[in-house]
Amino acid sequence: MKKAIILFIFIIIMGCSKEEPIPIINKQWIEDIKFIKQELPVRHINLFSNISQEDFDSEIESLIKSIPQLEENEIICGLMKIFAKIGDSHTGIHNVYNLSKFNIAPVKYEVFDDGVYIVEIIESAKNYLKQKVVAINEQSIDEVNAKISDILPHENDHFVRSSIPNFLRLYEILEALELIDSKNSYQLTLGSGEKIQVRGSTSTSTILSSCYLPDKTPLYRQDNDINYWYKIIDHNIVYLQYNKCAEMYGISFEEFIRQMFEELKNFVIDKFVIDLRLNAGGSSLLMAPLIEELKKHGELGGKIYGCIGCKTFSSGLINAIQIKKELGAILLGEPTGGKPNHFGDIQELILPNTELMMRYSTKYFIEYPDNDISTLEPDYYVENNSFDCFNGIDSYIEFIKSN
Repeated sequence: MKKAIILFIFIIIMGCSKEEPIPIINKQWIEDIKFIKQELPVRHINLFSNISQEDFDSEIESLIKSIPQLEENEIICGLMKIFAKIGDSHTGIHNVYNLSKFNIAPVKYEVFDDGVYIVEIIESAKNYLKQKVVAINEQSIDEVNAKISDILPHENDHFVRSSIPNFLRLYEILEALELIDSKNSYQLTLGSGEKIQVRGSTSTSTILSSCYLPDKTPLYRQDNDINYWYKIIDHNIVYLQYNKCAEMYGISFEEFIRQMFEELKNFVIDKFVIDLRLNAGGSSLLMAPLIEELKKHGELGGKIYGCIGCKTFSSGLINAIQIKKELGAILLGEPTGGKPNHFGDIQELILPNTELMMRYSTKYFIEYPDNDISTLEPDYYVENNSFDCFNGIDSYIEFIKSN
């Protein structure tokens, strides 16, 4: 009998010491994170320019150890924090492909010089359009911005500012950052002091009301879904909106430029405006035909303007530098979200288990003599405030008209 008891105790002890099986989802995350640790240093042009390999490896191992205690959105935020420490705004998992998988709040925001405002919302709440947001779940917008900056790879604060509106719509990200306590709702505190609840998520059938009415939409907010278009404003100013450095279906950029100047051949151009405010990149080579054509128009010396802002990034930023350098363009607006000398020429890699898309840089672009400059400053600063925008006034264009 005594032997049987001893044997029974031995079996219990052995059973207790046996390791618990790793849940499949945790195992998949661990494999993918180890995959990043192995592949990213090899694929990236210079991964350890801002973080040492020792610190990178330590951060990876720390995240792996914490996985059993984390939910999926917290693991993703943990990964994003590591990418943020790499310090390359082109490298990470902070892309639309990944973030669109989260529940997205049925409201859109925009950041102006005077704060964050609601610019789109569900029809039943449209009376809150144009309202300033000062807090989310009692945490000030400044506190929210600071926490989002911790998970966003960036080279300057202007890039963070340009990205804030997108992150404010992502319940799970905000919850993982301990800014809200739900994956499907949060409370907004408005500038008036009123508190409102945002609930539910958008779908393909969700229709949001906009604060921008057809007769009161500033020029730069018009036709943003078109890569490039132009119009003549104020009788003698040619305005070219260049939203994306990518060819459009049906007409190449080169052909578009040829047709535009053919239409303008008998027109006396007083000023030529290239609007890069919303241009976040693509191929910087695409602009070559425009630059070459404008070089033929010596009469436009000192009359070419480039509009830039916090969303001017990557190849859009390179193009801003090019028109400044090669055409003597006057840059106006706000500092860019991109760094003049920066990593880029991205490649994409789908992680084997979670199928998240990782982007990474394969080239370092040197466009500016001072490598320490983190943003491209305009020649003339022009404020982008909510009052002008909501009244259909494009402050950049008004500046150009008056100068």
